[in-house]
Amino acid sequence: MIIVWLFYFISFYDNGDVFFQSDELSQVKLTDTDIVRTIKSDDGDAIEVSGLKDAAGLLYWYRRVETPVCLTGTCKLIDIGIYWTCDGKFFGLEVYGEHLTKTDHSDFKEADYKKLIEILKNDWSILREYELSDLTEGPEVDGVSGATREELAGEAIEQAVYSTHTMWHLIHVGEEVQLIDLTAGILEKDQSLLERLIDHPDYHPFLIELLATERISPSATMDQLLLEALSSGDYESRVLAFKTLKFSDLESLAFQSKMAGIYSGATIQEKVRLLQLFKGVKITDQLREVLGKDLQTDNSWFKDVLMEVLEF
Repeated sequence: MIIVWLFYFISFYDNGDVFFQSDELSQVKLTDTDIVRTIKSDDGDAIEVSGLKDAAGLLYWYRRVETPVCLTGTCKLIDIGIYWTCDGKFFGLEVYGEHLTKTDHSDFKEADYKKLIEILKNDWSILREYELSDLTEGPEVDGVSGATREELAGEAIEQAVYSTHTMWHLIHVGEEVQLIDLTAGILEKDQSLLERLIDHPDYHPFLIELLATERISPSATMDQLLLEALSSGDYESRVLAFKTLKFSDLESLAFQSKMAGIYSGATIQEKVRLLQLFKGVKITDQLREVLGKDLQTDNSWFKDVLMEVLEF
């Protein structure tokens, strides 16, 4: 691990700019695009974020920030680069110019950076609930702030609670929703990006959520993704997909063919939801045959719903 750290330090030192780069970020090569968009900062100011792409063509967002971190009247300027995945999740951090420092003026060590990245990955850190002025308790002595609040000890770097708080808020407070909206706008125009995201299952819930909230348009590609989610063993993906099926091309022969198999393996509750969906839709003989097998049910209410679909 020490060898790896020295390698990073030497390489970035030679670059004359980057003094730290988080591990996940170091494992991808991101290239510039011509994508530049604007979001609002925590203070309501317009700030620019840039779109980057990796070797697979996946989109990331980047912002460079130079901001003071005030410690009992003394402001230390930090110069950092923040990276998000296209679904607004924190991806990585770079530190420029010099290493981050603590209140005793010592540099962050490897263990400090490692803990910092873990803290920054937590979307729901307790840091969300605190203002800068509330991070410490006890009196200030000789210009040094009081001790970090006990409940924050695990959510901040020792002697660097202000820096930790500042960076977490730059990453998480309002940025995720805005970046998701930016990505949705690009997906509406860039089918190739949509197809690349579909090739990565980790993005499937994100794409289905965009469709469910009408931030991207229905398409045959998204129909296929919904069918895959319905066939998966992941409960949350199935629930979200069921909620989104109303946007699908229900009369498509290919869609109904796949739906016949999904219906056969569905729970009674899921079957009811599917039947409600197909009310007033002309169904294929294949799907009709599968639905007809449930006519033997003793559940009169379910049978009424089933007949309404079969008799259309």
